[in-house]
Amino acid sequence: VEKTVTFTVNVSNYDFVFTAVTGNPSPVVNTATPINMDITAIGGDSNMAYSLKYELLTGQGKLENYNVGIFQPINKGAFSMNFIPTTEGEVIMRLTAKNTAGSTHEQIIRFNVQVPDYTFTASSQSNKTTIGIPIGISYNLNGTNQQTFEVMLETNGDGQLGYNGNFYGEGVWVRVNSGSGNFEFKPTTAGQHQVTLKSRSNYGVEKTVSFNTNVETPKFNFTATPTALQFIKDQQSPINLNISPDRKS
Repeated sequence: VEKTVTFTVNVSNYDFVFTAVTGNPSPVVNTATPINMDITAIGGDSNMAYSLKYELLTGQGKLENYNVGIFQPINKGAFSMNFIPTTEGEVIMRLTAKNTAGSTHEQIIRFNVQVPDYTFTASSQSNKTTIGIPIGISYNLNGTNQQTFEVMLETNGDGQLGYNGNFYGEGVWVRVNSGSGNFEFKPTTAGQHQVTLKSRSNYGVEKTVSFNTNVETPKFNFTATPTALQFIKDQQSPINLNISPDRKS
């Protein structure tokens, strides 16, 4: 003898909608950029808990307070998290959200990560000097607080770059302060010199500034004056010699 009882069960998948967009698709490397996210439940899921993980398909970076590839708890609703890219170029992030019912949703975010730019200007305080006599160079290096700078001398003649009381040969990178400052160029050969200063930031961005200066050989005065107007044969008579710089040159 068989009997049956029929009843209806309403089964819900406790699904949800997950969105994620970046507030800045072209961030600067090592600078935080926000990702705005939202988790909206579909149906009654008052007891559902949610978690989130991130993965980087290309590039490198860090989602604040999260470890890559690991699901960690997240609140429902709208929220924002900061992502700090650490490599230049394209960075592709995959965000995966899931609830305790097992529903999952993914979002892909693409970043075009830039390196910070800066400005570099320099001007010679004179276009003429002599061998061994430094000329002053005024410079300005302006960038972000995260940037550091080096400067190197290149010239078609021979010379040295002076900074903070020290002189450096051609091709030597010298760590310099940002903002306004002064260099010196001390030539060691005569002729028309094209002086090039090359700057480099800690992000690898290089800039160059060039100017010309005419370098002359030092001139001097030479005189010889006898101490007497008459001489006796075979006897010594002093002669005063004088060598002095030509102050007019």
